[in-house]
Amino acid sequence: MDHSVPSEVVPAAASFAPGAAPAESSSLSRSTVLAMRRLLHAFRDGWIVDSLAVSAAQMVADDAHRNGLRPEQMLVCLKDQWADLAEVRQLSGAVDRQHLLSQLITLAIEAYYSTSHPVRDAG
Repeated sequence: MDHSVPSEVVPAAASFAPGAAPAESSSLSRSTVLAMRRLLHAFRDGWIVDSLAVSAAQMVADDAHRNGLRPEQMLVCLKDQWADLAEVRQLSGAVDRQHLLSQLITLAIEAYYSTSHPVRDAG
């Protein structure tokens, strides 16, 4: 069984090069996208997803720090990637999608500020 993330979901690794200007909509790693997909699958299957949401949010924050993104840029990446996932569109209702995204956003913001990475200057 192939568990790889399709190449159209996450851009080539060149956009993750250290020192490269961050591209807001392409700064989430394949591992982070996979964590988001696991969260969605568990949610859809009725599992309690708190630990998966915390893990995915931490990965989003780590990617943001690694790529030098400000919090608002991180949220743009998260929302853009979320909207691109087929699993999101497969959830039964808009309320479920919005609730899960809101939870992930809140956790990602908390994780962003709780990590020991310095916040980069916007200039």
